Amino acid sequence: MPILLTPPQGLYVPPRTATIFIAALNASDKEKAQADRICDGVDDQLDFTWALSQLPVGIAGEGGSGTQPSRGSIGFSSGEYQFSDSFLLNRDHVTLRGSGAGSIIYSTHAVNYAIVGGPYPDIYSGVYVSDFTIEGLSGAFN
Repeated sequence: MPILLTPPQGLYVPPRTATIFIAALNASDKEKAQADRICDGVDDQLDFTWALSQLPVGIAGEGGSGTQPSRGSIGFSSGEYQFSDSFLLNRDHVTLRGSGAGSIIYSTHAVNYAIVGGPYPDIYSGVYVSDFTIEGLSGAFN
């Protein structure tokens, strides 16, 4: 049976959405049990990149004109995350949400950009980040 890449004319296809949950190495056992992925405390930006890759991508719109955006979120537990490089958040309509003040990303990257909105940040829309702190070479941001 063929897979339709574009919906038939007049058919409404709601946006696909997903939530991926990441736990820190030092998260509680309960948070780890709920996680889709558990970080190892080294290069944790790779786990965030993996989570982003698991979110649905947009699909072609009606008649092939335009696209329907992807929608999804990456949630992460309280705990410490070690970023040795930037995390490229390069999708529309994505939420990156920590678990509050106890969610801390430590950036050791020399440029000190823990989270980057892509090579052209102004082309992504509907991107939200909240409920975590970034500590880097230049201080803390939350």
